[in-house]
Parts: sequence; structure tokens; C-alpha cells
Amino acid sequence: MSTRTFLLSFLFNSLIATFIASRYLITFETTGVYLVEWASILTSLVSHSWLLLGILLLPFVICAGKRFVLCQKLLYVSIATCALSVLWIDTSVFAQYRFHLSGFVFQFLWHGQAITLSWTIWAFAFASIALIGVGQYQLLSWLERFNKPRFDAGYKKIKMTCIGLFAILTVSSHMLNAYASAFHLSNARAFQAYLPLFYPLRANSLFIRLGLVSKEDIAKRSMKQSFQGSFKYPLQALEYSHIRQPKDIMLIVVDALRKDTLNSKFMPRTFAFAQKHQAVSLPHHFSSSNATRLGIFGLFYGLYPTYWSNVLIQQQSPVWLDRMQDLDYQMGIFASAQLRYPEFSQTIFSGIKNLRVETEGADAVIRDQKATQEWLAWFSQRDQKKPHFSFFFYDAVHAYGFPDDYPVKFEPMAGENFVMMRTATADPEPIFNRYRTAAHYVDSLIGDVLERLEQEGTLDHTLVIITSDHGEEMNDVKRNYWGHGSSFSDAQVRVPFLMMGAGIEQHAEQLTQHQMTSHYDIAPTIMQHYLGLISDVSLMSDGSNMLDADVAEHEWLILGRYDGYGVRTAEHIINISKTGYYEVFDTHYRDKDSANMNQQVVQEVMLNLNRFRKH
Repeated sequence: MSTRTFLLSFLFNSLIATFIASRYLITFETTGVYLVEWASILTSLVSHSWLLLGILLLPFVICAGKRFVLCQKLLYVSIATCALSVLWIDTSVFAQYRFHLSGFVFQFLWHGQAITLSWTIWAFAFASIALIGVGQYQLLSWLERFNKPRFDAGYKKIKMTCIGLFAILTVSSHMLNAYASAFHLSNARAFQAYLPLFYPLRANSLFIRLGLVSKEDIAKRSMKQSFQGSFKYPLQALEYSHIRQPKDIMLIVVDALRKDTLNSKFMPRTFAFAQKHQAVSLPHHFSSSNATRLGIFGLFYGLYPTYWSNVLIQQQSPVWLDRMQDLDYQMGIFASAQLRYPEFSQTIFSGIKNLRVETEGADAVIRDQKATQEWLAWFSQRDQKKPHFSFFFYDAVHAYGFPDDYPVKFEPMAGENFVMMRTATADPEPIFNRYRTAAHYVDSLIGDVLERLEQEGTLDHTLVIITSDHGEEMNDVKRNYWGHGSSFSDAQVRVPFLMMGAGIEQHAEQLTQHQMTSHYDIAPTIMQHYLGLISDVSLMSDGSNMLDADVAEHEWLILGRYDGYGVRTAEHIINISKTGYYEVFDTHYRDKDSANMNQQVVQEVMLNLNRFRKH
């Protein structure tokens, strides 16, 4: 087979691929799309379709020869047929579920019960694929018959035109996407997720250096624009009842706090206070992630971490913070770590005026202390006629830090270079003891806060929640996992959870009946029991109201990570990468067994993962 034949066939198939890929536009909301956004969308669609097909088929153009002609033709026909068929299937799947094909999605389609196809439909599908294959073979044969020297001039002209067109479209696509990113053209950015394996160019820093845009301009445009045509939160307007005397709400989050650390030995003041005031402790509570950004995100929004980028682009605050501001709550945000990165100032707290985005101090130890002192002063000066919301985010445990003169509580203890000690065979106890000492220090600060509530006599009127954004592993599963962000083991995603005050002890019995609770449940619980939500919580959250006795227990949880997400059940952990590659383990990461994956869980995950994306 000649290079010319394969190239002409590739060009013909590229047109077919572009036609198929245009089906992604069927589900895309085109209202209010600007001309430059249309240019970005169309150039990306065409150039990326050609690129994906070219990766598979252009090697035949390069390696074409006179030997093994039949093998070349059959292999080319097989690959071209599969590529076009898979693209067609992907456009169909994406139109219905907003997922591109991957190994995990394939499990859903193959084993799930969401679609039931009769044998006639399967026969038609296979017949269609076979017909495409026959057509591909006939196309190659037809093109080969016209492989004559007299067509050389026309062939060269076609080749150079197509190469030039592809280069222009590709460069234009990425330049327009870079422009869309810098100037926040939300429709163009939204369409990027509609193309499989599409990684557009970003050049914000270049535009800033050229003086075409400033960091302030980018921030302002981000605040004004929305992620149109993709994300809708809440799903519809929420209804509320009138609240005569809103309860005060306090949320204390300790970064990287393990569940087994909040006890009488390592955090004695918090534990004793909780025992004294009949706090409810949830023994099987999970964060929404193994890392800070998505753990805090799930806590405040009650949404799966897969929506993080949508919320960041839309700059939309959680509905329960909006509701509190509507009720004229005083908002006291006292985070030790700064709120600019992760971008909590642009997401969770974007609706709060005069936001306190950082705490002064050289390290986490000083900042934790400073944040506590500033809250004590703020609390004393608050308007006692108005309800208040207090948020603490302590960071010293995450840093394994405590004051130099802090009493040594647990020995032997690792030094400040403990990170170098983290190896597969290392004894975790010295590192553990340093971590526990940091927790003991933060406990002293939390104790000051809780005692102030008790002294003021406001605890009975205040809902207090104490938890963490994620856990911290000390090689618990013996796979050399340390810290967090690396696995979905209990050590990294199972976190302490205490609720006290505001009459919460009355619900202790029904709360402890739940086998598995999560950060997704916090927002709907607060909304319905303390902020007057009448609407169904499913309109604003992927979680449920923990105080509702009729709510079914979680049979599975979606957990976020920076390079994908996971699904946690009572028996299995499913790791799913951004590319769709997945692995299945038991909850101790000892066994890898994808054959035992619960297909009912797979089906439910795929059907629920994108509820808040518009269809």
C-alpha cells in the first residue's frame, strides 16, 4: 500500500470523525455564546478530532510499504473502524451521562442495569460496525486504484492544504483557549470538558507579562462570569420557613486530624468537654477527600469533589452560608492557613464581605494561637442580639508543630526532620508521638474556645461541630503510605466528628444508628434543622440529613483526590484516575480484585455523579 492511499483515507476519515464529534454540540448550551467563543469551540472540535484520529492512523502513512499489503490493510481497517465506532459511542454516552468512555464507565455500561438492550439492537450495532469495516476496506481499494502518476500534482496540493489547515486550526484552537482562560470566556472553557483527552493551552502569565491583562482583571472577570451550560447548584430555588431565633453555629476543623487522636489521652480538654456536654460522636464518619481542598469543599457544599472546578469557575458560595447571611448572621472566619490557596476565598467564602483571608505568624503554631486570640476578642465584641457563625481551621497538627517550650507528652519523639524518617520499614511511633504532641497543643486552643462558650452561657444555643478535612497515615496499611493524599485508607479518610450543644444530644440514638456518615451530610443537616430549609435536601446536596430517622445509610461514598476520585464501600476501595483507569482493593489495600467489584455500586455511582450538571 502506498503512503498516498493511507493519507487520503486518513483525510476522509478525519471528516467523518469531525462529523461524529459535532454531536458533542448537541448537549452544549449555546445561549449567549460570543463569536470568539464559537471560534474557540469549532477550531478545538475539528483540530482535536483530527489529532485523536491521527495518533492512531498516521503511523500507517509513515510506515506504508509494498510488503505485507494485506496485513497493513486489515490492521488499518480494524483500527479506523474501532476509532470511529468508539468516538460514536463516546458521544452517545456523554450526551446521556456527561462521562467520556473509560475503564470504569465501561464497567457501568457492561454490567449496569441502567440500559437494557435487546438482541436486535445488539445485532444492529454489530452489523453497523461490520458495515463500517467493509466500507473502510473498499475505500482503501478504491483509492489504491487511482494511485496514478498523473494525480501527483493534485495529491501534493491536497496534502499541503490539509497539513496547513490542520496546523492553523490547532494553533488557533490553543491560542483561543489561552485567550479564553485569561479573559474568562466561560462558554469556551466549558466546552473543553466536552472533548475527550483535551488539554488546552493556558498562558495567563504570558498575557500578564505582555500587559494585556492584570491579575486583578482576571480575578474580577472570574467573579462576574459563570460556568454556563454545565453546573447548576442548587438544582432549583430553595424554600425556607421563618426562623424566630436562629441558633449560633460553630465549625472547628483541625487539618489532618486522625479519628483515633481525638480521645482523652491526646486531646484531653476537647474530649472531657464533649463528655461533659453529652456530645454525639459519629464512629464511622468519613471526609469527602484525602486532601484539604476537596475535604473542605465536601464539608461546606455537600457535593462530590468532582464539582470543584465548576464551583471555582462560577465563584459560587455554599447555600447554607448564603442562608446565614440572609438571616443576618455575624460571620467570624478564623483560619490559620491562608484562604487564597486552596482557593477558598473564591469559592466557599466568596460571598463574605471583608473576609479575613490570612492570619499573621511565621508558622502554623503561632498562627493557630493568633487565630484563637482574635476569635476570643471578636466573640467578646460581637452583637449579642444577632446570631453568629464561627469557623476555625487549625493547621499545627498538619505541620506536626507545637511551641518550643511545650511540655513533651509522648516519647520517644521524632525531631523536625521527621519527613526523612518515613520509609517502608521505619518505626512510626516517634513520628506518631510528634504528631500527637501537635494535636495536644491544638487541643489546648480548642479548649479555650469551648470554655469561653461555657462561661458566656451560650453553648445551649450554639451548635458546635468538631472534625477534620482528612486524616493522616503512618504507614497503617504497610504499603509505605505516609501523610495524606495518597490512598483512601481509614487513616486518611476516616475522621473524628463531634456534635454538641443546641439540643443535639436529643438525637444521639438515631445518629449512632448510621453505619457510615460523611462530610456530605453536614450541609443538609444544618440547613434543615437549623436554617429552616423546607425543600428536599437532594436539591442542594449529595448527602442527607443525619438527624432524619428515615434516611437510609450510605452504602458507598465518593471520595476526592487531586488526580481522580475513589469509591468507598464497606468491603472495597475503587481508585479511579482522571483517565478512567481503575483499581479495586479491600479496605486495607491488601487485595487487588476487580472481579469482586459490586456492579450495583458502579451503576449507582455513574448515575449520581453528575446530578448537578445540566443535561
